[in-house]
Amino acid sequence: MSQFSVNAASEALERDRRTIVKALRHVAPDSFEGGGKKHPRWKLPTIIAALATLEAPKATKATGQSDGDAYDAQWRAANEAFDREFEKLKKLPTLAQRRAKALEVGDIINSGTAALLARDKADGLDPEHAELRAQRLFFLAVTGLCTPCGWSRDQAWSNVVGRAA
Repeated sequence: MSQFSVNAASEALERDRRTIVKALRHVAPDSFEGGGKKHPRWKLPTIIAALATLEAPKATKATGQSDGDAYDAQWRAANEAFDREFEKLKKLPTLAQRRAKALEVGDIINSGTAALLARDKADGLDPEHAELRAQRLFFLAVTGLCTPCGWSRDQAWSNVVGRAA
């Protein structure tokens, strides 16, 4: 899975750089690029989780939980499944095997996107903002299938979106 600098995450998620910095302030990088610890990088799910924590509504007084907690568990499970299955996909020896596996990964992308959207809406985020964020993450995840599967963006899109219908 691709890893992003603060600037790259800001551009990819169409978020202010300062917001990304604030969200990641206390989040350990997933890796470093170059020598030493000068260029930290984070996986997209790590960044999204940090942003969600930063923007999360306060827990309700009665239960101590927000309405989106159940969806959050689904979102986290989908992210873990995506990371695990995408790594398996990249290691497959033939293009045909990678493309077949990409269809399974596409199902995970679809369910993860639905869980993210449901969580954001349940947590009271503006519905338009929640939809745009879910669409952007869906696009990034699907685009990530292009290289290992030898697909154009249109081919990746038609294979993943076609299965969602």
